[in-house]
Amino acid sequence: MWNAPQSRAQAVLGSRKRQHLRQKLNIHIFRVEAELKVSSPPKLEATPSEEIIPARIILNDIGKHGMGLFLTQALSTGQTISITLEQPSLFYCKGKVLWCEEFSAYSNIISKCPFLFRAGICFNTETEKERQEIEKYCKMIIEEHIRPIKKAAS
Repeated sequence: MWNAPQSRAQAVLGSRKRQHLRQKLNIHIFRVEAELKVSSPPKLEATPSEEIIPARIILNDIGKHGMGLFLTQALSTGQTISITLEQPSLFYCKGKVLWCEEFSAYSNIISKCPFLFRAGICFNTETEKERQEIEKYCKMIIEEHIRPIKKAAS
């Protein structure tokens, strides 16, 4: 694998450089719990029902167009959902499932509720105000939680 004499040394130096860059960026990763409301289609005699599915979201996976999340059960592509986050501040939006796939069950994370599926959600924004609220929330997450500015010691 290391045919050239300098290849291994260059790989080690590159690895150290990337690690130093990650430390310099000061990025924090936080995960929060969320609830998804999934509407099921109405049956012949019954009214449409809503199922609540627990989810886990890594704040770094939230953007102005959508988010990635971990689920306890699979969702269908194209399904419409409502997402509620209570942490770090209250956030509610509607979205559409773009993809959903099984996530590795052999993870090192120990949890009461196993999140065996990962999904990508695209936000359904109907008005400019909704888009602005999502952008505001994303900006707040970045500034206060992902890349917080360290305050000088007094």
